[in-house]
Amino acid sequence: FGEGPEYKIDDVWMKRVHEVVDYALNTGSFAILNIHHENWNYAFSENLESAKEILEALWKQIAAEFADYDEHLIFEGMNEPRKVGDAVEWTGGDQEGWDFVNELDNLFYKTVRSSGGNNSIRHLMLPPYAAGAYGGAPEHFIYPENDDKIIVSIHAYSPYSFCLDNGEGAVTKFEDASEIDGTMSALSQLFISKDVPVIMGEFGAVNRHNEDERAKWAETYVKSAKAIGVPCILWDNGVFEGEGERFAIIDRAQLKIAYPKLVTGLMNGLGD
Repeated sequence: FGEGPEYKIDDVWMKRVHEVVDYALNTGSFAILNIHHENWNYAFSENLESAKEILEALWKQIAAEFADYDEHLIFEGMNEPRKVGDAVEWTGGDQEGWDFVNELDNLFYKTVRSSGGNNSIRHLMLPPYAAGAYGGAPEHFIYPENDDKIIVSIHAYSPYSFCLDNGEGAVTKFEDASEIDGTMSALSQLFISKDVPVIMGEFGAVNRHNEDERAKWAETYVKSAKAIGVPCILWDNGVFEGEGERFAIIDRAQLKIAYPKLVTGLMNGLGD
């Protein structure tokens, strides 16, 4: 996007977003449209005013562009908003971070709801701090309580040692589901029991050349989430090899599923 105060989204980019959204909707599926990899909303108080200015400008444009789309298009305000580089970046946040994210979530909500068309009744996904399910992030999340089309956006790579850890604590075998059970129990208590829906907007387990174990994990994870009514979206970043986050599932060059056992595990978790 361009410079302020307009922060105009590039026309070619917006056209491409339209195209991809339509791919999904034309199959009868739902699409979630968000802004991602933001570098302007790091959750420090000195960034708040500029972040509010940018967020409002971007979502006014997006909401206007898709105002006539029906409920199959869901908007998600931010991706993992957090105090990047801080000691609490991934540990649940602190008061500064919670307040920052709550204020931006509220601004996103008000901006979309006042943007006309179907935006007044569109389902909206709002994340707590870092979209986290632990460390105080969901407990300090403030959301509109008089709107039944609000969905809590959570990302949970559980158990961390199996799913994401690249350090000494990393394991290749899935043997302990307690972290998954704890995550789902917390989400059920905080939100589901209050009739507030949750979507697991990201989950996954990095490839450690352990597809059989990942299939077991996937079945357990999805089954646990389904039990409390939480749909899950598998994170696929296109990365198959290297030292980073190897979350690829679909080989888009060859148009095939690279890990069919993993997909079978996911579907087994869903059951009938």
